[in-house]
Amino acid sequence: MWHCGSGESKGADMDALVIKDSNGLPYIPGKTIKGLIKDGMQELAEVGELVSNENIWQIFGKEANNYDGIIGQCFFNNATMPKVLKEYLSGQGNAYQKYLFFKLTSTSIDGQTGVAKDHSLRSMEATVPMELVGEILDVPDGLYSKLEQAMQMVKGLGVGRNRGLGRCTFEIIEKQGGVK
Repeated sequence: MWHCGSGESKGADMDALVIKDSNGLPYIPGKTIKGLIKDGMQELAEVGELVSNENIWQIFGKEANNYDGIIGQCFFNNATMPKVLKEYLSGQGNAYQKYLFFKLTSTSIDGQTGVAKDHSLRSMEATVPMELVGEILDVPDGLYSKLEQAMQMVKGLGVGRNRGLGRCTFEIIEKQGGVK
């Protein structure tokens, strides 16, 4: 199960909703994927895995300090359900969409008394495990392997990824002009 947040709530019923497309289906924004993979690549650079800052800037870009900003060459698409499933759940299978989501509730417990802390009850919408497909376009020659290494560093995404939620794996499918 995973939660990639939309920043929206459902009033008193749910504090955090999953991001959904116009058909009500969950997806992961390309900018989220880009950030996760960039973090992975920066971790590799820190441990000396033959990833340079220039490689990172070439793929992801570099924030401008004065006039030295660099635009990244890669474009990260949103990760969505496979086309056939997406079409089904957006059409006649629309009644099954509700089974993609469920409510997770948690509260904070006082360590000394073992009692729930006041006003700490929280609920969020989560999504069942599923396969999503996204593309990374315009990968510079010679950097596919670096990108693949960085993807292997990503173990979770979304809220609670450090607590067991949002476990994920990336798989590279070579495609002309990019990575899928």
